[in-house]
Amino acid sequence: MDRKEKTKYSLFNAAIKLEYENKLKKAVNAYQNIINTYPRFKPALENIASLYSRLERYNEALSSYKKLSDLGDDYLTFYNIGRIHYKQHNYKDAVLALEKSKGINGKYVVTILLLALCYGRMKNIKAAKICFRDVLKIDNKNEAALNALAILLYEEKDYNGVLNCIEKILIINPKNKDIRKLKVKILSSMDRFPESAEELKIISSQDNAYQLYNKLVSKAPEGLYLDKYGEIDNKIGKLKDKIAKSDKPDDFISLSLCCLLKGDTDEAIDYLFKAKQLTRTEK
Repeated sequence: MDRKEKTKYSLFNAAIKLEYENKLKKAVNAYQNIINTYPRFKPALENIASLYSRLERYNEALSSYKKLSDLGDDYLTFYNIGRIHYKQHNYKDAVLALEKSKGINGKYVVTILLLALCYGRMKNIKAAKICFRDVLKIDNKNEAALNALAILLYEEKDYNGVLNCIEKILIINPKNKDIRKLKVKILSSMDRFPESAEELKIISSQDNAYQLYNKLVSKAPEGLYLDKYGEIDNKIGKLKDKIAKSDKPDDFISLSLCCLLKGDTDEAIDYLFKAKQLTRTEK
């Protein structure tokens, strides 16, 4: 390494040190001085562009990334240009940059995910779905892509498609309560009430609030649920006799509430969904 190169890297390392010490304005000036002397020095351009972006000085960041792109096509440079345009809500410009990034490296998942989000913002749902599916071809366990695709399919009422995404998400993350709640909603919409009830039972078994409630109920003294209508067990018995004779949604709801008070969460869920099913049938 000749003397000129040593000087350049010495200045560069000093600028990095300022950045690590959080002396960001001084770091910007140091990088800029290097670039003024060595305008094609990529590491300094990359660092100052990144620093401008962190400081939300987006126009200066874009200018620096443009200089980098003039030195040669690089997928990360175009990704960063697209990312800044996205932050500025310039979705068309973001798409142009991100498509260039994807064209250079079609397997860089982060670019394709951001591209999908841009298309979504532009209401180009077809292109957004293609991008999310492209991500899944590269990484079939990408939870972000599966979640986003599930939401898009849900908005289109493609419930079978949503369920397909949900099953894959739950293999990756079985304790994802939000996606299980969506599954409950989807199954109910498809009139698949027994399956919907089973999913709700899984949610209740994993939810701390449900578990705490059940523990408190199980420790309650005998006679706690006694009122002018009798003990809770007697109420449940009478309501079960009633539902055996006629299918009235209100009776199933009452029975569900009694079971919930007693701590029989699974039974409460079953009766609640039976009431929901009967209400749907009456309509």
